[in-house]
Amino acid sequence: MFVSLQRSALPAWTASSLAIGKLASRCARKQYLFTCRRPVRCGTPEPSSRRSLRMASSDPAQDCIFCKIISGELPCYKVFSDENCTAFLDLFPATSGHTLLVPRSHHEVLETMPPEEVSAVFARVPLLGKAIKAAVGAPSYNLLVNNGREAGQVVPHVHIHIIPRKPGDGLIRHPGGGPRLEPDKAEPLLRVLKEKLGRAGP
Repeated sequence: MFVSLQRSALPAWTASSLAIGKLASRCARKQYLFTCRRPVRCGTPEPSSRRSLRMASSDPAQDCIFCKIISGELPCYKVFSDENCTAFLDLFPATSGHTLLVPRSHHEVLETMPPEEVSAVFARVPLLGKAIKAAVGAPSYNLLVNNGREAGQVVPHVHIHIIPRKPGDGLIRHPGGGPRLEPDKAEPLLRVLKEKLGRAGP
């Protein structure tokens, strides 16, 4: 169901919290499609050393900020929730309506999620995307998953960014391509990929 939370439901933000969040957002705009940006924070942002420890925690769900949001321990601007996932507004949005879609069960990266859970979460994207576009008057949106630390993931809980897009919004549409992929590089790569997928044919 859709839920609307008033700003008064959130705790007062300290100047340092806001400063760190704004810095993260500025940093994000220098990276393609926000691969290094900080997702929504419903508490005081942690120093990078504490984030690193949390990423390596033996039981990261206990300290996971998204798990605390889902359980109701921390408030947020909740947009949608069902038995499989929760969606809430990014506190430092790339554009108006920027929403995070998060599975209710804790998984650090997509590869650790059961296929049926992946399907159930992604199945909500069209519903949310349509509502977000209508709410902010955006004709399009980007989907972004930062899957792992090197990909820019900060919170070790799978989440999907739904970022509304408008003409002239100033965001980079695509990082751009590299050199053309030639057969001498493509064919060996295909062989390895097919081996990893457990199939030999095309």
